[in-house]
Amino acid sequence: MAIALVNGRQYSHAEIVFQVNGVPLTSLSNLSVSQTQDKSFNHGTGQLAVSYGIGKKNQAEVSFELALNEIQALELASPNFDIKDIPPFDIPVTIMNSSNVYSLVIKNFMFTEDSLSSDTDTTDIKVSCTGIASHITKNLS
Repeated sequence: MAIALVNGRQYSHAEIVFQVNGVPLTSLSNLSVSQTQDKSFNHGTGQLAVSYGIGKKNQAEVSFELALNEIQALELASPNFDIKDIPPFDIPVTIMNSSNVYSLVIKNFMFTEDSLSSDTDTTDIKVSCTGIASHITKNLS
């Protein structure tokens, strides 16, 4: 008798759908999205905090790696053939497993850096991209 896994099937990288201008980019080999929020403890008399404060959410930091041919297509469609000149745009990201969909939208993304590296063993040249976004929206269904 088979025993069902307690947590079921987990999300995996192969199920990420990463889109730019409505076009899914299939060569995504890594993705990192982070956003911080200012928080601090407030002190009164004595040595221990008496309360805390919550400040602004900071711009999101985003990095990913795509195949050179997909970056080249973005460059051909961008002003001055430079992805760093593309105006802010949203990047929808969807991750699916057998029972759930986790989606996020990287809002108002702008490229800040693109870096190509290769060596003699490379059969698929990748370009590392970094950028900023105004915020991230998330949805779990």
